Amino acid sequence: MSDNQIGRIIDANLDRAGEGLRVLEEVARFVLDNPALSARFKEMRHQLSLRDVQTKLAFLSARNASGDVGEAIKSSFQSSPRNLLQIATANARRAEEALRVLEEFAPSANLDSQVYAVARYQLYTLEKDILGQLARHNKRYQISGLYAVIDTTLTCGHNILDITTQTLSGGAKIIQLRDSITPKGKLLQLAREMKQLCSCHNALFVVSGHADIALATNADGLHIEQGDIPTAEVRCLAPIDKILGCSVDTPAEALKAQQDGADYIACDALFGISTQADTPPEHDTIKSIKKAVQLPLVVGVNSMQSITDITKAGADAVAVCMPALSAEKTTRELLETIDACLKVH
Repeated sequence: MSDNQIGRIIDANLDRAGEGLRVLEEVARFVLDNPALSARFKEMRHQLSLRDVQTKLAFLSARNASGDVGEAIKSSFQSSPRNLLQIATANARRAEEALRVLEEFAPSANLDSQVYAVARYQLYTLEKDILGQLARHNKRYQISGLYAVIDTTLTCGHNILDITTQTLSGGAKIIQLRDSITPKGKLLQLAREMKQLCSCHNALFVVSGHADIALATNADGLHIEQGDIPTAEVRCLAPIDKILGCSVDTPAEALKAQQDGADYIACDALFGISTQADTPPEHDTIKSIKKAVQLPLVVGVNSMQSITDITKAGADAVAVCMPALSAEKTTRELLETIDACLKVH
């Protein structure tokens, strides 16, 4: 191969790698609002840029965009509309493939192939991180309005699936199953049926505390308390498209939950207050927790007045343990009140 041919290959793939990384950086920055992930893409992009001006000019001299026989070749995938997840996937692959080409041809151009090999393996991890966050992005921001909790200890013998159906018919878009008494085999079947009902109503289904049940039923998410399996451990075990909620009591716990991979947080003292005698956290605490993280915040209520107070303090969603009777009517009333408060605050 001539120096000019090698120069064209190097030049084209440096451009491809930089372009792909820039798209991923913008997604991390402007869509996910993730400064750490955005910084990692930016750092990689700058590491791969040629600092030696003379070397860069030599590759630019070899460029012949108008004479590139591959420029006019387009696949059907390139010409069809793509959603954000597909765009990110395509650009990660674009950058990875370009880095592989650079790794192979770098020695012929007196460049260090190890630089591109290391970057390629780093990008594999970055790809997993950004695609995982994008897969959970829409689910994460469905954590708003009414967060309906169906607690099997409060159903008084009534059919849980009937309560679930009524709650969904009333308009709920998030259902959490909370259970501490049902044998696992029976709970698994119940959770599967609840998941199916939620899917039919385009609602999220979240399991509280039971990672095995959440995984076995393909639930949309898992909610954990302080003292459960650590958030970081659960994030590693869970599929990348599953949301993870974490109950917290302080801003420090909220920040750690976010750093460890939580997709939303909840104030534990208020969460499920209808079953406990806990004192609600001060509104300043809610404000401090909300300020500490960039995640949706769920706070429980024990009265209609509480809804006004906690949405004013910064709650994005209101957790309510659904009643065994009149669940549909209660859901509609709660949605109307919560939506009105969120619009005001």
